[in-house]
Amino acid sequence: MADAAGARASAGRVLLRHLAAGLSWASLNLGHALIAFPPHLALHDRMSGTRVLARGGDPRLPAWARTWLWLQALAGVFALAWLYRLLQVQADAALRAALGA
Repeated sequence: MADAAGARASAGRVLLRHLAAGLSWASLNLGHALIAFPPHLALHDRMSGTRVLARGGDPRLPAWARTWLWLQALAGVFALAWLYRLLQVQADAALRAALGA
């Protein structure tokens, strides 16, 4: 882990990064999704002024990490579809009750 200049991150920055990581998780991983946008840093890295450096020089995510992120995205889509359907059924039932049908 390095600071913005590429030097080894200080203990304070590392602590701030770990504390700020809670926001990335609390935002339902939206903080992690920020890595898709330039400068390609997660919320906690942006807040703490740090970045993670790849050991082998390959900045791409490992295949298991990409798979995990796609599974989370798919689960999110299904959860939203389920919530939409649930609210639709409840709204229909409330409308029928209001109209006396």
